[in-house]
Amino acid sequence: MIRCSSFLFFLVFALHLNAQDVSAFLSNDQIRIGEQSTIEWELRCSTGSKAIKLPAIGDTISKQIDVIDLSEIDTTYDQENIEVKIFKQRITITSWDSGFHAIPPFVFIVDDKEYKTAPLLLTVNTVELSDEQDIKDIKTIIDEPFSLWEWIKANLWTIVLISAGLIAFCIGVYFYLKYLKRPKTAPIEFIPKETADQLAIKKLELLKSKKLWQSGNVKGFHVELSHILREYIEHRYQFRALELTRDEILALMARTSQLSKELTLTLDHNLSLSDMAKFAKVQPLADENEKALQFAFQFVEETKFKEKTAEDSPVKEQSIQKGKEDQNA
Repeated sequence: MIRCSSFLFFLVFALHLNAQDVSAFLSNDQIRIGEQSTIEWELRCSTGSKAIKLPAIGDTISKQIDVIDLSEIDTTYDQENIEVKIFKQRITITSWDSGFHAIPPFVFIVDDKEYKTAPLLLTVNTVELSDEQDIKDIKTIIDEPFSLWEWIKANLWTIVLISAGLIAFCIGVYFYLKYLKRPKTAPIEFIPKETADQLAIKKLELLKSKKLWQSGNVKGFHVELSHILREYIEHRYQFRALELTRDEILALMARTSQLSKELTLTLDHNLSLSDMAKFAKVQPLADENEKALQFAFQFVEETKFKEKTAEDSPVKEQSIQKGKEDQNA
């Protein structure tokens, strides 16, 4: 007897879990034309249900009923039975045709089984007019007194545009009279205060006074020395040496200058030594640091820009040579 009771209990419990329940109701089943009502449908199913298809609501429920608003689908669980999952949705509707309008059932599919709600009926009434009221003629337009504030509000953007135009015109006249109409002065020729070699020598002297490599900062010494040399080359030969590699600098120097082979090789060695010191590939000796600084002074001195004078011209040299020959004769 006990086994039979237990079996019936579990059977009823299982049937309760598998049962699906659908419903729909109207918040107000009678409205007047243009008024709104709400449909709310509900699906209660087991949490074990895997394939659930809910109604797809469009812009209308039927030809006579329009959808105004559609809420998000709300999903909750039954407070008394956590195994029951509840889906809800609220649909705001209206109608512009009087009469009795049927709302078709909402169709749900749960685990390949179809469930439908009961159909609903919406009654739409017309607006009642009182027969006792007299039909009156249309009233004439009332003339209102002129209001400056109302005129300003009506023409605000026109006033703003005209004001902006006047302000822009005044600013243009001001700058014209102040800058464009004043007498033109002769252009001032810009003369640089320091030449490339003067600036480089000054920076080399400052680097020498810092005594970086003597205090153990060999990397900092070579970083500054390489920067000074590259900056001097950039200003002296007019190409971006600060942005180029050592090989690119030497290639451009070969085309734009007439360096001796010995000076070119020494420049290559010093730039390479500075690069390796910067990246901690080598630790130059004290003698190498001293020679690198001395070479930088020598390189600037030998490659600095020199203006040619009449004494350096080939004609002057030929005249001097001819004078010597005449004296010997």
